[in-house]
Amino acid sequence: MIRVILTVLAGALALFVAQAAFAFMTPPGPPPAPGDLPAVVLSNMLTATMLLILARRIVAPPSARALILWIVWGGITVDSFAELFLFDIGIPRTQTLWLIAYSLVVAAAGAAAIGWAASARAHAVTADAIPSRPGWLALAPPLYVVCYFTAGMIVWPFIAAYYQSRPMPAAGAVLALQVVRGLGFGAIVLLIARRCDGGRLERAVVAGLTLAILGGVAPLVMPNPLMPVAIRMAHLCEVVPSIFIFGAVLALALTRPARAATSAATLATQP
Repeated sequence: MIRVILTVLAGALALFVAQAAFAFMTPPGPPPAPGDLPAVVLSNMLTATMLLILARRIVAPPSARALILWIVWGGITVDSFAELFLFDIGIPRTQTLWLIAYSLVVAAAGAAAIGWAASARAHAVTADAIPSRPGWLALAPPLYVVCYFTAGMIVWPFIAAYYQSRPMPAAGAVLALQVVRGLGFGAIVLLIARRCDGGRLERAVVAGLTLAILGGVAPLVMPNPLMPVAIRMAHLCEVVPSIFIFGAVLALALTRPARAATSAATLATQP
């Protein structure tokens, strides 16, 4: 337990240092207010905790584990920021690219700290005991589109005034982007489902939580001068449940029951 706590603290500290060191890459804005520090600490602690939960389930050498964590978190970040190229919240496209680069650098720092400090747990169901079904990745785009627009319609009355005062993209462009984003998130879910140990349901929960925390809770509780708190909280209530459902359902679709269980059932039916 002490090692777990120290690993989370080390990861959160690595994130904080990287955020401060590379802050020059972020869009210009007002300096952070003293009251923003608790939210920054909360965001970094949530991120470090989720990375540790994932890292302990990845059976790989520390360098490979850190790389997988970076791909997962970096991929979620890039996929999330892709919407900034369509929706105007006051960030030019050039600055959006810098923001993505900054986020990937911070993700690399956190992934390296957690990946090297974490220790893999012992588990009866190994990573290769549950075969993956990569063909089911085709389900990702339509499933994500349904989750995205369903959650969006529910939260729209609470954010309509904010977005209607800004240029809105064409509906077709939004739909096309969500298809691409769904495939990107789906590839991340497949990576988690294939590289983590534990049971099939556990992998589904971990995949859903990874998307929900790294792509929803942690970035939306982080202070953001370009988006009011009320809008961020509305998006948090929208994104977290929808992307958790997407990740968990897709992970179940992308995996089969454990090979050991299947073999035992086959033997039991033989005369």
